[in-house]
Amino acid sequence: MEAIFIKDGSKVKNKGEYSRFDRSDGSKGLIYCCPQCGEVSGGTDKHKFNDEGDSVTPSIIHKCGWHGYLENNVFVGE
Repeated sequence: MEAIFIKDGSKVKNKGEYSRFDRSDGSKGLIYCCPQCGEVSGGTDKHKFNDEGDSVTPSIIHKCGWHGYLENNVFVGE
């Protein structure tokens, strides 16, 4: 699923949307809307963005069971 970047994280609400937020250490965190169930999640220290800001590590495991990645602005799931 193509991921859609939303500049304002408080507006992430549709499947496949995501945003970045600034952490105190200068890195970026992830807020996303699960591509499977549509629940907004994130805001933890777990995921880190690459330098381009379009991919995160480690993989994303959502509580609905969706497991996948955000790679090059695409949610790739199993």
